[in-house]
Amino acid sequence: MPGPKPLSLALFAICALFFGASGCSSMLFFPSRLLYVDPAKEGFDFEEVRFPSYDGTSLYGWYFKHPKSAGPAKGVILYAHGNGGNISSQFGNISYVLDHGYDYLAFDYRGYGSSGGNRPDPREAVGDTIAALRWADARAKAEHLPLFAFGQSLGTALLVRALVEEKATIHPKLIVLDSPFLSYEWGAASVLSQHGLTTPFQPFVFFLVSDEWAPGRRIRELAPTPILIFHGDRDRVIDYRLGLETYAAAGEPKEFVGVPGAGHIQSLWVKDREKYRTLLFARMDAAAKSE
Repeated sequence: MPGPKPLSLALFAICALFFGASGCSSMLFFPSRLLYVDPAKEGFDFEEVRFPSYDGTSLYGWYFKHPKSAGPAKGVILYAHGNGGNISSQFGNISYVLDHGYDYLAFDYRGYGSSGGNRPDPREAVGDTIAALRWADARAKAEHLPLFAFGQSLGTALLVRALVEEKATIHPKLIVLDSPFLSYEWGAASVLSQHGLTTPFQPFVFFLVSDEWAPGRRIRELAPTPILIFHGDRDRVIDYRLGLETYAAAGEPKEFVGVPGAGHIQSLWVKDREKYRTLLFARMDAAAKSE
């Protein structure tokens, strides 16, 4: 998965010193316009979709459809990816849901892939996630299917905040968070701590990155929607501790699944991944049938 490299992190640190929080919050995002994987060439059944964000910026996504061999559709998932690359490098992270009967929307924030605009800041990215959430919710309702929400890495923070903002009108059956965090400050600090070149800049993050649009403890407002968290104990990007803190802050019902030996967003791709995928689908299938 494309992600922040040491040089990019060094630039983030320099940005922190010279531009402050308003300039540095955008450096949480590492967008790319490249086409990494073409799903059409990989045999996926999908639709290209476009929809406007809150300010009219055109957002681009792929709506993946489960194979007929998987039986009737069970639900629609909104997938919020992490900070690197774009949907063409990220959509495959949850493609295994298709064979279990779930369709999903993978979308790009502004500045990523074929979406319009430039590199976002957290406020803009949350707004983009809200727009995608509304699109997925409308699609689910049109097809008389339950809605699910699945975020990875930075996408977890954006997704949780978007769900908080839309809690009065959009009610997913289950929220799945993979390698989550609730604070952009602590998320950035965790990333910087992984590289010797940028570790000295870590203390400055807490003064220079804004948490204004971070979900923080507002995740509790999503109760009683169930939340399922996966986090690998070998995550070298978002510290395992941040996943535990996310779990502690969430309201009931909630479940934390620590995955031994798994790295960043690798919990559902480890050698014994079927064990964790079976658990995931058990929770999703049960939620889909709930009132």
